Amino acid sequence: MRMTPWLDGATILLASALGLTVEIVAGRLLAPYVGMSVHSWTAVIAVVLGGFSLGHWWGGRLAGPDCDRRRGHIRLAWLLAGCAATTLLAIPALRMAAPFLDAPGVNPLVAMLGFALAGFLAPSLLVGAVSPIVTKLAVEEAAKGETGRVLGRLFALSALGAIGGTLAAGFLLLAWVGSSGAMLACAVLYGLLAAVNLGAAAGARVAAVAAAVALAAPG
Repeated sequence: MRMTPWLDGATILLASALGLTVEIVAGRLLAPYVGMSVHSWTAVIAVVLGGFSLGHWWGGRLAGPDCDRRRGHIRLAWLLAGCAATTLLAIPALRMAAPFLDAPGVNPLVAMLGFALAGFLAPSLLVGAVSPIVTKLAVEEAAKGETGRVLGRLFALSALGAIGGTLAAGFLLLAWVGSSGAMLACAVLYGLLAAVNLGAAAGARVAAVAAAVALAAPG
């Protein structure tokens, strides 16, 4: 049985779940700086959706004619590794931005947007680039007449992942491990997903090394 449809589905499901988990945690991470209000959540949602949009556009360019199955998995591995790194760096980025955005005279709405951009634009952009590549690979390999079914399955998995990530962040992760722990968990899972995609292109031995790095680096 071909494993690529399962890997495509797992990649888009987990990437969507982790992207929405980071979005929910973002509201909590901004609270010490700008409080929690409709304005702060508006800033977070706008920045994250903007990142997704830019990522979708970029991912479409990465999923060009030269993007075969091997290259696709390598590009996905790099994107997901970038998601892991930028998720880890989100909290330090907020701390670095604080002296500038918390300064006297800075408009509160500008500060909210600034903090959201500093911490969460990069991970949102990178994860947004994942789905066009996965979709391109899956559609090209779909059997004749099955394109619609493949697209529907991937879109459904993406939405299901987004729902699952939202519920996991709001109801479980924040209560169990807090904001920093949730971001750490997301970074580890991004790294492991990157390792799996790298393994699909380069073999199990490379995947094992990459997975070990993904587990060790966040520590």
